[in-house]
Amino acid sequence: MAIRMILHAVGLLLRNIVPALKVALVPMALFWLVTAALSGAMGMYGMGLWAMGFGGSGGLAGSVMGSSAGLIFGVLSLVFEAWIGVNWFRWIFREEQPGWLPAFDWSLISGYMWQLFLLGILFLVLQFLYDAAIVPLVPYDMLGPLGFVLDVVVVAGAMAWGRLRLSVVLPAAALGRPLTLADAWQETRPQRFALIGVAVAGALGSLALIVAPVLLPAGFGFVSLSLVSALSQMMSLAMVATLYGVAVEGRRLR
Repeated sequence: MAIRMILHAVGLLLRNIVPALKVALVPMALFWLVTAALSGAMGMYGMGLWAMGFGGSGGLAGSVMGSSAGLIFGVLSLVFEAWIGVNWFRWIFREEQPGWLPAFDWSLISGYMWQLFLLGILFLVLQFLYDAAIVPLVPYDMLGPLGFVLDVVVVAGAMAWGRLRLSVVLPAAALGRPLTLADAWQETRPQRFALIGVAVAGALGSLALIVAPVLLPAGFGFVSLSLVSALSQMMSLAMVATLYGVAVEGRRLR
């Protein structure tokens, strides 16, 4: 069933490539423009000060400004991701045709953002627990490059599996029919084994995104990675739509 779900998601995206572009193009462009403008206004190049504030030698002032910048960029990221997601799911499930400037319904977008926030906090805590309790017990470093690959695939795969099972809260929020995380976990229980294969495929895709910039010529990596990341995001939304249709709405895969 995993292969059928992946193929269905790919087909869903390809069949709806024009609406997908309408949903994603302007919000993504606006996100980059807004973040670039804010970075310039804060005297940063890219997100340098944010990074410096969290782990560099910027001192207390750099830490405070960096943390503030991180909060601003985090909220902006949630807003634009929710804007894209709400319009995508409402097109797929309600056939609400998006324009090149997608509708901005704050009541739906704010609910979607809240679910994104809950998912983010949950998996941040799980990642922390993994790093604190599991990593010291597993000799990844002794395995060299293989250890790195195993770490990414196993951890990213496990996280992707859990995130997939809970991700049906997103289309539910977009459609104005919110689910709790517990509801989402229960709704996707029949698909739990099939989603292992989907999660492994997603983990391998994440690994490819990490490796790709290293293999690309200098100066080409950023543009290419941005395009691949955008495609990856829309592919993820197509997979979530597939799962929601099957698990929550009881649709059959064609």
